[in-house]
Amino acid sequence: MSHAVAPFRPHLRVLTERSVPEPIFVVAWTGVDFWLRVDVPTEVLIKSPGQKLREVGRIVRAHYEQRKGSALPFGRITGYLLRTLPDRAIRFSTEGVAEGVHLGWVPQGQVVLGLR
Repeated sequence: MSHAVAPFRPHLRVLTERSVPEPIFVVAWTGVDFWLRVDVPTEVLIKSPGQKLREVGRIVRAHYEQRKGSALPFGRITGYLLRTLPDRAIRFSTEGVAEGVHLGWVPQGQVVLGLR
């Protein structure tokens, strides 16, 4: 059985203290993206670089506050990556400050639930 892969869309990836969720069944039920992905509106992505960084910083701060600094099954939120391309991202602190460029593969979570 083949799974269709959705086209890449820039987004924020939430970085956390744990890479393996606990309890794992919660993430299998809700999906990894519910906990570790924040969509960024297209109107933010097309702004000038400085405006984009400020707007993304605002989104980061709002998300961090809304989630009270936690991605529950993954633990404490430690930062964010603005994934602009599949292999390129800009790292943000939990305060919404851009900290630098991340080149290379960005981890993607996946949980598969099945019965035997």
